[in-house]
Amino acid sequence: MKRLIILLCVWLIHIGLSGQQIVGAEYFTDIDPGYGKGSSIPVTAGSLIELDLQIPLEGLNAGLHTLYLRVKDNNDRWSQTLQRIFMLLPLPQEEKFHVSYLEYFFDEDPGFGKGNQIPIQPGVDVTAAVEIPLEILSEGMHTLYMRARDSNGSWGMIFSRTFLKFLVKEEETLVERLEYFINTDPGFGKGTPVELNNPKEKVMKYFVIDAENLQPGKNRLYLRALDNRGRWSLVYNTEFDVLQSLPCDPPAGLAASGVTETTADLFWNVEETASAADLLWVPAALDYSEEGSFRGGLQNPPYSADGLLQSTLYAYYARYGCQDGQVSAWAGPLMFHTIPLSVNQLTLLADPPEGGILTGAGSYAYGQNISITATPNTDYRFLYWSGDTIFLNDSEADSAILTMPAQSVTLTAHFRDATGIYSNPEYNLKIYPNPTGSQFWIELYNMDNQWISIQLLNIQGHIISEQLIRGVGDVKTSFSTYRLTPGLYMLLIKSEHWNAIRKVVVKD
Repeated sequence: MKRLIILLCVWLIHIGLSGQQIVGAEYFTDIDPGYGKGSSIPVTAGSLIELDLQIPLEGLNAGLHTLYLRVKDNNDRWSQTLQRIFMLLPLPQEEKFHVSYLEYFFDEDPGFGKGNQIPIQPGVDVTAAVEIPLEILSEGMHTLYMRARDSNGSWGMIFSRTFLKFLVKEEETLVERLEYFINTDPGFGKGTPVELNNPKEKVMKYFVIDAENLQPGKNRLYLRALDNRGRWSLVYNTEFDVLQSLPCDPPAGLAASGVTETTADLFWNVEETASAADLLWVPAALDYSEEGSFRGGLQNPPYSADGLLQSTLYAYYARYGCQDGQVSAWAGPLMFHTIPLSVNQLTLLADPPEGGILTGAGSYAYGQNISITATPNTDYRFLYWSGDTIFLNDSEADSAILTMPAQSVTLTAHFRDATGIYSNPEYNLKIYPNPTGSQFWIELYNMDNQWISIQLLNIQGHIISEQLIRGVGDVKTSFSTYRLTPGLYMLLIKSEHWNAIRKVVVKD
């Protein structure tokens, strides 16, 4: 008795045609019978369909075959044909084969047994976890292949997956939690929590340790952090002495004078019992225990703090360094306010420089409303403003109003050549908004009656959504992202003249 071993039996197909409805689908094997003459697949009309197929194979001989599938829209237009190769093998039902060798390779087949070996424990069913290095591969699309050999020396069919390699910034690691314990480790997550306002890459935190139940003498403090990936840091530890009473009183006489737009002179009283002073200043809207600027070991006032934000309310704290390496509690806050600059500079740039004429640059007072314009030169068209656009009323308009903040501002007006297609797609392509929430738009310019494939991929290179459109002149389409997990995605755009890869960030 024999049975058919089918390695490809179920497909999940996601096909989207912009602005159209899918009304029909068909499949065939090996030879194309012509459009509409394949085996019909019942579908529910829609712009997005999911097909869960079981393909009968009784009429096929053992060996390699190709399965094809395509769909038709409500304008009677057929999509490109999707194909998959599979092998039909007749095997004795009672016979079992052991997998004895497993290998992988990229893009081109080096020959049986000449791929990269994956260590396995031979058996009927084999599971292997392996990290595959990608250093030798260039950026772009690649295909990973894997195959196995049994104990009789026969090779199985090849498994393949296409992926996109691109360089991205390492995953941002944020500190989400801090905890401490004294002398004895209670276990991860069971220490005394240290309150954090927001996760951040670097944390500066001042906190008070409850030492009421500790015996006077030497003790050891341990501190560790948990990041947004669920990983605990190495443990920091330091020895400290528990005293019978506070070593010294906090500083008195805190004052700030000579305050300018970006500097201030900070004062405190000098005490004979204190060896030095530590100062901390921070914008009043922030938590001084996590943010701010710190200077330690200061002997005599004043200290000139610089690099301050103009037109900002600051909180100033100070503490003493006491005898035996101890410190006092923090004194403060003492509040002071920097003044705004009389004027700030507005700089306007054009991209490309010959794209147009800009008006409105200059020096302006805080709060002043300024009209800026971007007038395209002949054969150019205005696209959008970039830079400090949070101060603009409309970053998509060639004439906009900017409200001058208490800082200098730089804006860039982007233009494109309206006469032809550039080899650099930067002038033919616009993606907005990016980062995006629930939807983003793609605009393509000067498309000379060409097919354009647009694929949205996740960070693993899997296609999330795709569109195939016919581009004539200027083309505009959109992708919905409201169901996607926040994070980094890639947009792969292929036309008959150029390819482009762009990053798209989906936010909460």
